[in-house]
Amino acid sequence: MGLKFSTVSSSSPEEVREYYDSGGGVDWGVDYTRDEAGFSTNPAVLRLNLVLRLVEEFNCDNILDAGCADAPVAEELLKRGKTVRGVDFSGTQIERGKQRLQATGFDPDLIAVGDVTDLGSFEDARFDSVLCLGVLPHIESMDVAVAELVRVCRPGGILMLSFRNDLFDLFTFNSFTVQFYEEHVLPKVPCSQDQKARARSGIRRLISNPDVPQLDYSPSQDGFGGLTRINSNPLTIGDDLKPFGLSHLKTGFYKFHPFPPLLSAEFPDYAVLGAKMDEKLCFSWEGLLLASTFVSVFRKL
Repeated sequence: MGLKFSTVSSSSPEEVREYYDSGGGVDWGVDYTRDEAGFSTNPAVLRLNLVLRLVEEFNCDNILDAGCADAPVAEELLKRGKTVRGVDFSGTQIERGKQRLQATGFDPDLIAVGDVTDLGSFEDARFDSVLCLGVLPHIESMDVAVAELVRVCRPGGILMLSFRNDLFDLFTFNSFTVQFYEEHVLPKVPCSQDQKARARSGIRRLISNPDVPQLDYSPSQDGFGGLTRINSNPLTIGDDLKPFGLSHLKTGFYKFHPFPPLLSAEFPDYAVLGAKMDEKLCFSWEGLLLASTFVSVFRKL
């Protein structure tokens, strides 16, 4: 089985672990805070809001949070009376999560160090629902991880998996747009190599910033440093995961962008506008192009 995706940059499991052990560039506890009205522009909160809606819609319980970080999602689910276990391969994040759970009156041993590519501590069909959020886009062995997530979910159970949106690159008008055409469009055009080369050059001319951002990231360029970025297509994700015995039920989008990201500095309320779009458009077709990430819901057959 092979998932269809685009890899923007690559990193080893050791690099991923080191990144999150160091805090992942953010204070995750602060990352999930909201203002007094419950509003937040932070993508972590926007994703949590979407997941909580989906958890209620599909009546999820007995949940595994695979890649739970310091347990902000697990904590919210526990507050709602859900049965939850969590694993993350960052020992530092798990220690922080244990402190979080203990401070709010929950058993800190509900979460433990574990790897989504090897969930051997759990038997087959152990959970009714499985969440894996913000993890798969950083794992080059995505097939292995998905197979493990499916294994520990019972037949008829629900899986919620988040992905980076490959189609968003068409909206960015930057180096990602050039790469999208080079990887997904030009190879399918029945023309000569010379014509493809001319088209590639023409596409770069049409885009004012064809080399921004650099596809080989440095840690200072993006919140995820140099970690692997694997993009997935929301239009084909159902077919891509069908070989794993999954039936696609629904997709929700988050981290909307009101304008191409290169214009963000010109609009002080850029993040606010995007967050408001998240609230209204998370299940609409506009997310296919305007949202950089999505959560897909599957049922295990």
